[in-house]
Formats: sequence, C-alpha cells, structure tokens
Amino acid sequence: MDVTAPCIRLSAVGLNRIFVTRGSLVSSVMTLMILLCAHDPDAVSLLVVPNRLQFLEYESVTFHCEGVDYCEVVQKYKGKVKSCNKTNERTPTGSSCTIKNVYTDDSGEYWYETGGRTRSNIIILSVTAGPVILESPAVPVLMEETVTLSCRNKTASSNLTADFYKDGRLIYQSSTGNIAIHRVSKSDEGLYKCSISGAGESPQSWLKVTDMTHSSSAATPWIIATILVSALLVTVGLHHFGKGYWKRAGPVILESPAVPVLMEETVTLSCRNKITPSSLTADFYKDGRLIYQSSTGNMTIQRVSKSDEGLYKCSISGAGESPESWLKVTDMTLSSSAATPWIIATILVSALLVTVGLHHFGKGYWKREACTVDAGGATYAFVAERDD
Repeated sequence: MDVTAPCIRLSAVGLNRIFVTRGSLVSSVMTLMILLCAHDPDAVSLLVVPNRLQFLEYESVTFHCEGVDYCEVVQKYKGKVKSCNKTNERTPTGSSCTIKNVYTDDSGEYWYETGGRTRSNIIILSVTAGPVILESPAVPVLMEETVTLSCRNKTASSNLTADFYKDGRLIYQSSTGNIAIHRVSKSDEGLYKCSISGAGESPQSWLKVTDMTHSSSAATPWIIATILVSALLVTVGLHHFGKGYWKRAGPVILESPAVPVLMEETVTLSCRNKITPSSLTADFYKDGRLIYQSSTGNMTIQRVSKSDEGLYKCSISGAGESPESWLKVTDMTLSSSAATPWIIATILVSALLVTVGLHHFGKGYWKREACTVDAGGATYAFVAERDD
C-alpha cells in the first residue's frame, strides 16, 4: 500500500505535536478539523490585544478587524474611534488600529462593519480608574478547555490574595490571585469580578463559553463528511498499525492546549493520573529541564510570550511521566487563516492526518521518502511513507 500525503503550513492551528489518549482520539481529530475547515470565508470578527475585557486607565488596547482592509471600529455611544484614522495597519488577516491611552469613558460596546454592512461580534470593554481589574478572555472560551482568571492590582505585581465572585456570589478565595476553571461548561458562563483586601474591587465582565460544534452555522454537508471520514481513517489506521500501543501507554498525561495560545494570555497546564483523578504533586519540565513543582498538579503561565514555547512534560512520583507536547504561542497579528484556501486545506489536512496517525503507530512498516510539492507559487516540503 502506497500513501502520499502533501504537507501544508498550518499557521492557523499550529499542528506541531499531538499526544492523545484512546478515549479522546476521535474528538481531538474532529476538533482539529473543525478549527481548520468549518470557517465561513465571509465571516467577520473583532479581536482585542491583550486578550481581556478590563483595562486600567492609560493602558493601550489594539483592535484587530479580521477580513477587512481598513479597521474602522465603532463605540456604541461615542461613534467611530477617531484614533483608528492614525493607527490603522494592515495585517495578514485584515487590519488593526490602536487606542494608545484608554479612559473610563472608553468603556462600552465595540464592533465594526464591512462595506456590505455586515456587523462583527460585539466586545464589551471596561476601563476603570481604580487599582483592581479582572483579567478574563475577550473571546469565547471553548467547552472542555481550561481558563484562568487573574485578579490584578496595578500597585502590586506579585502574587496576592483575592476573592472571586460569579453572579454576585463568592465562589473562590485564592492566595495567588488566580482561579483556574477546568473543563469549562455552559454552567460556567456568567458575570465575574474579583476583590483584593485593602485595594478594592474590579468591574464585572461576562465570561462567554461556546461549543465549537455549533460555532459555524454555515457548515456544509461535505465539510461534515470530511471531518467524519478523517476521524474514521485515522481510527482504522491506528487499529491496524498500532496494536498493542495503548497497552503500553502509561497512566500520566499532560493536559495542554491543542491550539496556539495568544501572547499575553494566561495558560494552565495540568498533570493528570488516570488512577488518581484528584489533585496531586507533580513536576513540570520544559525542554527537558525542571521548571516547576506543584502540589495541585497544575502550573499556570501568566502573560504568555514567545519564550514560553517549547516541549513540556510532567511527572508524578510513583505513577510515571507523561509524553512531551509542544506548546505553541502565537501573535494575533500573525495568525493568518487566509494564507491557504480553506477548501484546499480541508482536503490536504485529511490526508495529512492519516499519514501522521500511521507514522506514529505503525513505525517499522514503511520506509521514509522526502518530497516536495509546488502549489500557488510556494514550495511545501513533507515526508511521505511507503512500504517495500
């Protein structure tokens, strides 16, 4: 059997290394395919950097208008944002503009409209003159992901004790100023705020949770079919070429995002033992070096930067060590989903996923053969596998 799989640049998702347990294999493949394929080419979206809803006075905020050449952002009560006239810049996926210093009267709803009067999503920003803000994501959180909320005091940058509230009710007291919500569900949606004793209370912000499977109402039957067939092909490949692998797999895994983390966001890595699901002591490693010892099995990285990219793994004393996984960090201005035609990407990624599955779980069956493909003026290098 000969299999040829051309490679494409996966800048939108950053498919570097994926390790999954048998129970999550199909769901992981389907999530990846949906991220790549269930994209409406006519959709418009507004994003903000840093990716949060609350700002202190005099901080800077940048709006990213996806899908348009000129970013003309509108504030509900003040109208068009005047600074966009001076700070507009083109990006790989659209354009951006910046408010260099925000004030309390900049609080409110923001959006932009295309020439065809298609309105983007609305982002509600809160700007406070007080010293305390809640750092929560401005974009919806995917169900089953982990999200970390941080209480920040502009006069004290070190860890501090904070109380977190949801819909006006105290839900958590933290000695580090953070709260991690694991396996987010719709029930976690709501108004969140935090308070720091002696400093004050933050404004409230809405945490939005979305189900990726329902995020694209424009998905066509052939896209859905492609997703299902891809999952089926990978599963069949694993069944025939990976017999015995799952029996050899250890009890420890590192839970890290399958999609790139935005710069300046907060990400939580979790070390999980299938035998002991409760909190446990774990050691975390980056590029083979011990970087953190946790008594809860979690490690939170605040304000992620490019230097945080690398191979991560964890170990639990007496249980074992997880596989290594690559943590990808991306700058919003470089997340170009339009770099490759999305329809072509759907077909090519389907073939690529099959090859990756067969390569990892059927080592020794094929020999490697390097080749290149020219497409659209660009050359793509890949490794295909074939038998004797």
